[in-house]
Amino acid sequence: MVESSFKHLIYEKEGKIAWITLNRPEKLNALNRVLWHELGEALDLAEKDEDVYAIAVTGAGRAFCAGDDIAELNALQTVKDAYNLFLNDIFPIVKKFLVCSKPIIAAVNGLAYGGGCEIVMLCDLAVAVENAKFAQPEGRIGVFPPIASVFAPYLIGRKTTAKLLFTGEPMDAKEALEVGLINQIVSAEKLKDAVRELVEKMLTVAPISAKLIKKDINRQLVERLEDLKDSLHNMVLIALQSEDYKEGTSAFLEKRKPVWKGK
Repeated sequence: MVESSFKHLIYEKEGKIAWITLNRPEKLNALNRVLWHELGEALDLAEKDEDVYAIAVTGAGRAFCAGDDIAELNALQTVKDAYNLFLNDIFPIVKKFLVCSKPIIAAVNGLAYGGGCEIVMLCDLAVAVENAKFAQPEGRIGVFPPIASVFAPYLIGRKTTAKLLFTGEPMDAKEALEVGLINQIVSAEKLKDAVRELVEKMLTVAPISAKLIKKDINRQLVERLEDLKDSLHNMVLIALQSEDYKEGTSAFLEKRKPVWKGK
């Protein structure tokens, strides 16, 4: 049943699962400021609900999440705007994924690019459909991917991360499974059932044990995120102030190839 209404997100409870559905299908569920905030609010709802054991995040339509809303990024007017977006809007939500006491499962129903792929990394477990694609194409528009740069080497290894970030090319579900980005591949019609079955297995573990397990396995990631926060924001700002960023986002929106200047 639908528990709360949001503009760009659907929050539903089903037994012991809180389903969070990114709901901007016409934009391939691209993450704008409103959706980031609503995602944080939905995680808070699930965290506070004693009936919820696990949280599942999925997308409406044919995509899981296409990443950050490029039009919104391109509209940032000042360095202060960019700093506020990442420090006050995005960073706290990223941390919530890690410190939330309940297991979070990514139910990847299609492409997961940029911020969408990073959400998969932030989730504790991930089940994906056969045609799912995963990519970090931020470099192709002159953007620095702060979350992937921190978590991907830890999750999938340095060499795989380097290929993912340096090329921007997508990996398919089979490769994502092989490198450890996801746990399971299923057909589209079995995606939600696979999540339900996974949660049923998880319910054999005491809630207090699950909380302690999550806290411990994410401890290093939380500490690393905090330690690198200032450095990450500085790198994001360097990218957003560059001529390459302006050219990259303009080229993306105008559907043409960018002409890089290297500055």
